[in-house]
Amino acid sequence: MTQSKKLDLEEKVAAYFDELDTLPKAEKAILKRNAGNLLRESRGGSLGIFYKTLPPGVLRSQEDIWFAVATLYTLTKARLSNEDVNLRVQTNFGWTLRRVFQEGPRPENQDVKLRALLDSACDTQNGFFFHQLRKLVRLADSRGVPVNWPKLLVDLIRWNSPQRQVQKEWAREYYSPVKEKEE
Repeated sequence: MTQSKKLDLEEKVAAYFDELDTLPKAEKAILKRNAGNLLRESRGGSLGIFYKTLPPGVLRSQEDIWFAVATLYTLTKARLSNEDVNLRVQTNFGWTLRRVFQEGPRPENQDVKLRALLDSACDTQNGFFFHQLRKLVRLADSRGVPVNWPKLLVDLIRWNSPQRQVQKEWAREYYSPVKEKEE
């Protein structure tokens, strides 16, 4: 990917979250009620809200991803602060889930949910992927652990790459042993 295309995607993503943040509370609530749904399952006026926030130039084949992320974003309260610039660059969803289980052992069923997600295609035909993602996002939010939303959106756009780079990055961040800080 060329640098100009990368910047273009980053600009679109930044503009998208800016638009979502400026939505009236009632419109955010409509998106929230559609959390984890695909576009074809949307209801309650969410299509109009979605399309007015969607940046120009987003591929139609990616619209379900952008919609799912918008609905999940409006569902959650935990956010990375603007001061956490380093975290915005360094974090992915594996990082988020690692922090969810930082205290004590990871429950086996959560590992199963993450493995199921990592082994799934980001499939907009059956919705399984977004259903699993919704469960994990809600869990993170219930524990007050933020999601790097722009990174999550970009990762999902790149999810079905044959090299599976996104899945490797998430697994590495989630499963790798924590390095002790040197004093």
